[in-house]
Amino acid sequence: MFLAACTTLFASFCQKTFFGLVGENITMAMRSNLYQAYLTKHVGWFDERENAPGILTSALATDAQVLNGASTEGLAVVFEATFAIFVGIAIGFSFNWKIACVALVCVPFAAVGGAINAKF
Repeated sequence: MFLAACTTLFASFCQKTFFGLVGENITMAMRSNLYQAYLTKHVGWFDERENAPGILTSALATDAQVLNGASTEGLAVVFEATFAIFVGIAIGFSFNWKIACVALVCVPFAAVGGAINAKF
């Protein structure tokens, strides 16, 4: 149990660190590309009401954060769940393949139930 706890601590630390770095890189690249696009616009483009400097800087701040949250946090949960499923299947087959086959048949029903629950 102690070994499992230490492994979980290490894996969780690595997950948070690496997905945080990916998120930072995505956010920085998006802000840089968006700022570069602003600099190449015609001067008259900034005279329009929807292109006011306050609105543009707000877009630089918020849109990149939304993309960062969607890409890193959502991706981390998907990777963690996928890894847990495959490791659980491997452990199940290593102990008792008959029960693991029955459990594997139940997975689509659980997935449909989870999807219905998420809709509500």
